[in-house]
Amino acid sequence: MSWPDHIYRRARLVISLTCFAFVAIEVTGMIGVGRTNPVWVTLGLITIVGTLLGGIVILICPWPSFRNFAIIAVAADISLGVATFYPTDPVYALFTSVALTLPGGIICAELDRTALRAHSCWVGAVLALHAVFALSAAAGWQERTLIASFILSTGAVLFGTFAMQLSLRDVLIETARLHAHNAVHDQLTQMLNRRGLWEQMPQLVQGAAPSDRIVVALLDLDEFKQINDAHGHEVGDAVLVSVARSVIACSPRGALVARVGGEEFAVIAVLPQDRRVSAIASDLLESVRDNDAPAYATASVGIASESVAVLQAGAGVNGLLSKADVAMYKAKRAGGDRYVVATTQDSKPVPKRPRKLRPVPADR
Repeated sequence: MSWPDHIYRRARLVISLTCFAFVAIEVTGMIGVGRTNPVWVTLGLITIVGTLLGGIVILICPWPSFRNFAIIAVAADISLGVATFYPTDPVYALFTSVALTLPGGIICAELDRTALRAHSCWVGAVLALHAVFALSAAAGWQERTLIASFILSTGAVLFGTFAMQLSLRDVLIETARLHAHNAVHDQLTQMLNRRGLWEQMPQLVQGAAPSDRIVVALLDLDEFKQINDAHGHEVGDAVLVSVARSVIACSPRGALVARVGGEEFAVIAVLPQDRRVSAIASDLLESVRDNDAPAYATASVGIASESVAVLQAGAGVNGLLSKADVAMYKAKRAGGDRYVVATTQDSKPVPKRPRKLRPVPADR
């Protein structure tokens, strides 16, 4: 899942600080327990160094890929799970299993639900082993009852934290999805915006057959300012929404339809060579005239087309947009409520860059 940059920055900081906090806990716990067995000492040192390096890597290195994140999560689960058995007191060891909330947070941040289920099983297995050791070391039923209460409390902390992490993940995913949607869609009409149109245009052209052609239509509402002035901006917004629905409904199947300006819309479609371009322009005009908008509106439409083979050869859609724009303003200057089909001459002149004169070298 791709997150907004500010979420990545916060996640880096939170995960790194949590790792450093666990390093402090592991160091003080290792000193306090005082195990001298070389195997346990080695395992403790490996866990401390691994947790410290993991926090540094997350903080300063590029965000890990899915595969690298899975490796980090597995290593954290195994090392911290083993480290919880380091204390000699079984009840104290039981409490240290809350350290497994760290890999749980890492998994919730980036991995899928399969990894979440595997982590839950691992946490359950570690907690069950601690429960067996703690209960077997208890002297009487009162002590066993107390230990059973500790087991339930630790399990509630582990799985409760895990459930909150999972809920937070779902909120973040929905937030990221909404952020991505809003970046390429117009908030009023919910159709593509200019950025969304530009992002999807290359796919439309590349996916078309060379025998087809690309048609670009630009539609601008006539005298829209008068509608706003006479009826208010709420009515103006309602007109835009109604026109957007009508334009989408009458556009060719698979077309890209976007709001690219205040009252300007664009339609880019792939059509067979035998389909008349003027029919699309006529449909767009009718869709604006005959909709259920609260105020009557008309439009000026400019439309241009070009063979897909020509565009795929490098001509690009920019020239078509320019021609359609010129044609649209021709329709507007002619009184509006009409369409103009662009000709080969309908293109905006590109201003030439001023030539840079080289300085004349001085005589030696």
